[in-house]
Amino acid sequence: MATKPTVIVADDNADICELLQVGLGRLDLEVLVATNGREAYELIISRRPSLVLLDLVMPELNGLEVLTKLREDAEFAKLPVIMITARTQDEDIERGFKLGATDYILKPFNLKDLTTKVVSILNLK
Repeated sequence: MATKPTVIVADDNADICELLQVGLGRLDLEVLVATNGREAYELIISRRPSLVLLDLVMPELNGLEVLTKLREDAEFAKLPVIMITARTQDEDIERGFKLGATDYILKPFNLKDLTTKVVSILNLK
């Protein structure tokens, strides 16, 4: 029996975590939640997810710091990471892509659009 792909949602906003957990759960994914950057990084290391949805602004470690740590580790250098943020400055977006983000989604986001990206990245049917 094949295991479900695991997606980690890292966001300090409980409403967004719940929305993504329920919405992505409909895709038959295991969705795990972290509410700060340090927790997200530790969860990624221990659970080795198929995809990470990472908020830019979080306590302890911000999303860019988590992304940097992941990209410095050969085991996680190719892990798909979608940055999710309300920060719309071009510099933030460029920095995220330069650090190796797979994609960038701006808040408020459309759940259907985000789900489509997740399906595409994970090659789900």
